Amino acid sequence: MDNLGIAQKLLLIVVIVFILFTAVIYTVSVSTGYQNLYQVKQADLNRMSGILARRIRVLEQGSATVLRTLEENKPVVQELQLLTNYGPYYADPGSYFGADYMQSGVQIEDADKIYAFQAQLNLVQLLDSVRRSNNLSAISFYIVSPFDMVAEAKPVLALRLDEAYIYVGAFSQKGLPQAYECYRIPTNKFKPPEPDYFDISTAYSVSPGEIYQENNFELLTAEIRGAISEFSFQESFEWSATSVPQSKILTLTGNIPVIQSWFPLEVEMADPETWELTSVPVGVAVVEQRLDSTVIAEIREQFGLDVGLATLDRLLITSLPVTAGSSYNRLHDVVPSSESGSTYGTVTLQDVDFYYSHQPIGFSTTVDDSLPLAGVVFSPISELDALVGTLRGRIGFWAIVLALITGIIVYFIIQYLINRPLHGLMQGVQLIAAGDLTQAVAVQSRDELGQLAGAFNTMAAQLKNLIGSLEQRVADRTQDLERRAQQLRAVADVGRAVTSIRDLDKLLSQVTYLISDRFAIYHVGIFLLDSTGEYAVLRAANSEGGQQMLANQHRLRVGEQGIVGYVTRKGKARIALDVGDDAVHFENPFLPYTRSEMALPLMAGEHILGALDVQSMEEAAFTPDDIAVLQVLADQIAVAIENTRLFADLQDALEGERRAYGERSRQAWRDLLRTRGSWGYSYTHKTFADASGSTLAMQQAVQTGQTVRDISGETAVLSIPVAVRGQVLGVLTFSKEKPGEQWSQDEIDLLGMLTEQLAVALESARLYQQTQRREAFERFTREAAERMRETLDMEMVLQTAVEEIGTVLGLHDVMIELDMDASKGQLRDRSK
Repeated sequence: MDNLGIAQKLLLIVVIVFILFTAVIYTVSVSTGYQNLYQVKQADLNRMSGILARRIRVLEQGSATVLRTLEENKPVVQELQLLTNYGPYYADPGSYFGADYMQSGVQIEDADKIYAFQAQLNLVQLLDSVRRSNNLSAISFYIVSPFDMVAEAKPVLALRLDEAYIYVGAFSQKGLPQAYECYRIPTNKFKPPEPDYFDISTAYSVSPGEIYQENNFELLTAEIRGAISEFSFQESFEWSATSVPQSKILTLTGNIPVIQSWFPLEVEMADPETWELTSVPVGVAVVEQRLDSTVIAEIREQFGLDVGLATLDRLLITSLPVTAGSSYNRLHDVVPSSESGSTYGTVTLQDVDFYYSHQPIGFSTTVDDSLPLAGVVFSPISELDALVGTLRGRIGFWAIVLALITGIIVYFIIQYLINRPLHGLMQGVQLIAAGDLTQAVAVQSRDELGQLAGAFNTMAAQLKNLIGSLEQRVADRTQDLERRAQQLRAVADVGRAVTSIRDLDKLLSQVTYLISDRFAIYHVGIFLLDSTGEYAVLRAANSEGGQQMLANQHRLRVGEQGIVGYVTRKGKARIALDVGDDAVHFENPFLPYTRSEMALPLMAGEHILGALDVQSMEEAAFTPDDIAVLQVLADQIAVAIENTRLFADLQDALEGERRAYGERSRQAWRDLLRTRGSWGYSYTHKTFADASGSTLAMQQAVQTGQTVRDISGETAVLSIPVAVRGQVLGVLTFSKEKPGEQWSQDEIDLLGMLTEQLAVALESARLYQQTQRREAFERFTREAAERMRETLDMEMVLQTAVEEIGTVLGLHDVMIELDMDASKGQLRDRSK
């Protein structure tokens, strides 16, 4: 190095610095290119998910158009008129039915059944062409009662044709659609009858059953009639003569989403009273479009991307080779309701990572029970990684080429030019290379070295900004982690309080302060339902206003007052991110600073115990993480409340049982000792003897129930009471052998333990003897009864009775006498 000239040294330094500069530029360029590609990919997926959602809406609009055009199809209208005239709800006033055409239960003539079948077959042919030309999966027609002739008439299936079967309904009585049968035929086996097949002679010469059989229609039995229940909506659908087709999304077998649209069809019918032609609804037309694999495959070919349809948490159908119903992770917990609210994120399906865009699909006429459906567009993450790899390679290649070209140029320039700012430039470069990004290279000229100095300054600024951005992101992430850690500590603190505190009021009060402190919440209150379940009563609160509310015995009517009333009625959480916009919020004068409120139910199984009410002075103060943690806390509080109540009930039951059993035991010992009298033994020098009487110490032990030590004599005497369930039965007295020797505490404790064991043994022995006596008494009673029943002679029965009673009870004299005057309260005098 010392042998090199200054130009060569300068060239070497410049080359090294330029390599570092190129590496930084390369890193920044690759990172910027990746971000740009990521944003482009995100925008493209969002755009494609919007197109997918609009594509599905276009299908629904096409269904609505088909429904509207049915009323303009004259052949269809003519057949609907015929089907209505011969159907279950209506008869032509000019027909031969006479005055009974509006009466429910009138049998429909076989000829009319055949004419109705003819109208159904004609409609099948007309509607099948509509279905095929519009790529519909099914068309159905439900007949209704025109002019509301049948009260509360429900739409009943008249015909349905789909890709697999054609269904037709057959009716037996006027005004009674429940007198209903259904026939079907495979779609590929249906052949339209000849034009002259239905004539007057046919209608009056054959039965409807023969007509169905000749046309290969089979009657649906009870076992297979459930095939139509999947697409039937007559039980749950309340139709109305609206001017706008209605639509909803539902799923059929295999979780395949279906767009179902319906529209009441009006045709001109003769009014049953005036006979004037009046446009009146006669039925409901229903069209269905299955969003199956064929539709998804067509959209996949058009988009060049994998697509799918999903509910809130699972895929229903997708062009990806994954199992239908797979779950996937979204960026948001709630699907946005606006078209511009698409969500974007990553998901792993069967070990393959994808970017996805998720946008809800909504119709302007969607009913409330419509399945929430969203269109999802997928793009493998590996594709973006491949593009980034290509970009990295190109940038690296051109960076190397640029470095070589620049190095050669700089080499030749330095060979001929040594500039004055060379020394300052070298110092600045060394500082920047050492990591001091606050330094700037002094630019003393406008030549190449001056430009190089400016480039280094730009590089230093970019690096400084990049590092500052990273530090801010780390700080934000650290703050978020601290918040989550604090939330977890709150859960742990509440859990410890739940397990350690048995006093319910103390537990609830401490929980409110813990939640307020850990979550920085303005007000925390816990409401519990009263005994009637009519009011939610405030039991604990942390804020100053909450304490005033407790003093005023604040309560809210369940189901009527405030968010707490709503939650305690419904058993569901409710959040008001802006209480000014929430119609249910209760304005409390003690809490004037509330801007957002959340109430969570306290549930024990299906039983509502109360509610956890949290209020903040900030709008939209509750994040999804806060809500999840507070729900866990609410569940813990509910468990604690229920456990406290159960514990109190158990304690009361145990205490009552203990008192009852103890009283029985004490009474039994009183009876035993009363009959037995004094009972005791003494043991001296391995010799047993009867107890000789009680001392003053023994009497004191019996009266006080405490151990008494008597040291007044030559030997130390210890008297310990023997007690069973609070009843003192007697006294154990112990004497030391040597004069002056005292009782140690260990000896007293040991003898106390032995006395307790003696009490337990005595109680067990008493119970055993009582059981033995009861068994003996029952055995003697049973034997005496058997002896008395051995004979039917009255004299022998009486003699056996007095003999057995005297023997069993050990009586000296037993007398029995029967007399008719005994029923009058006196025995007849036999001395007369």
